[in-house]
Amino acid sequence: IDSLSHAWSGQGGILEFVDRASQVQRNNFAAWREASPKHNSLVDAILGSDLHIIVTMRSKTAWEVQKDEKTGKTRPVKIGLAPVQRDGLEYEFTCVLELSVDGHIATASKDRTGLFDGRYVTPDIETGQILKEWLQGKGEKPTDLINDIMAHLFKLGLGSKLSEYEAYIESKYGRDLKGLTYSQLKEQIKNLELCHKDQDLQKRFIAFLIKQAA
Repeated sequence: IDSLSHAWSGQGGILEFVDRASQVQRNNFAAWREASPKHNSLVDAILGSDLHIIVTMRSKTAWEVQKDEKTGKTRPVKIGLAPVQRDGLEYEFTCVLELSVDGHIATASKDRTGLFDGRYVTPDIETGQILKEWLQGKGEKPTDLINDIMAHLFKLGLGSKLSEYEAYIESKYGRDLKGLTYSQLKEQIKNLELCHKDQDLQKRFIAFLIKQAA
């Protein structure tokens, strides 16, 4: 659904409905009593659907009235961004990603999947693929993949070379281990598994790590 914000603030949306109803009834509370069930039915239809639904929402600056400790006066303070929709609606969803204006970098403000929590992601085809796998019960969390990498490193006797390995990851991908994409993490696991099977490859990899950190 692109964009769910239209159902709130767009033409024919809930806010427009409330405005019109208020003018007729001259009572804002009565207007909201009519509008709320309409909005609830939309949310219930989304949550009760047999489909996996992705929605987009526009964002707005979020404000909060805070008390100044020095003066004792209250004033509005910017506290970040909020979706253009009913307050709290975003928490109805399994996963909520917030996109930055610059670079469209996504961060998770809510994530029951564990796929994006604490990570910075540029959404692409792979993002959809790992979500699909998670929904089908086949997905692996990035944290689990990172734990697998750590286990492989210790099995290879590289527990004392973790800083060298991190330096190698930074030079290869331009980001730290936690910032790697799903496919990059899988690539590293595959490479470490090859080192398990090939002693010569393992020795060359250790020598490379030492040289990389020098």
